[in-house]
Amino acid sequence: MKRKAKATTHYEKAIGRETGASVRKLRKEQKDAENEASISTLSKAKTRYAERGDVNSCGDWLAVALKDAFRTDDGGFDLPAFKACLRENDLEAPKVDMERHGAIGRFRMCAGLMLRRHAAKVGFVVIGGKKIQAPGSKKRGRKPKAKEVI
Repeated sequence: MKRKAKATTHYEKAIGRETGASVRKLRKEQKDAENEASISTLSKAKTRYAERGDVNSCGDWLAVALKDAFRTDDGGFDLPAFKACLRENDLEAPKVDMERHGAIGRFRMCAGLMLRRHAAKVGFVVIGGKKIQAPGSKKRGRKPKAKEVI
C-alpha cells in the first residue's frame, strides 16, 4: 500500500524550488525559530523579575501590595480575603472553574488584571480597608456622575 503524500500548494512548491529546500524542512525551521524566540523572551522576563526580587512576580506596585496583603503565614494564599478585596473595589469575582488544576492561579491572574484596570480608571485600589494610590495616576477618585440638565 502506497502512502499518500500531503498536498502542497502552488506557493509552497515555488518556495521549495526557489530555495532548494523541502517544504517540510522550511516549516520545521520556522517552528524552531518561533520556539527559540518564545523561550528567549521568557528567560529574559524571569531575569528581570529576579532582579526585582521575585522570579514569579513582575514586582510592580500592585503585585507587591497584593502579595503582602494576601500571603498567609504558611506561604499560602488567602482566597476569602482576596474576594473581599474585590468586593471592596466594587468588582465582581472572575468566573473561574475552581475545580480544575491551577484554578487559584488563574483566579489571581484574572482578578489582578481587573484590579489594574480599576486602578487605572479611578486612580486607586482598596486593599484591607486602606486606599492605595496608583503611582502616576492623576485621578483622585471616581468621576462624579453627570447631572441631568432640564
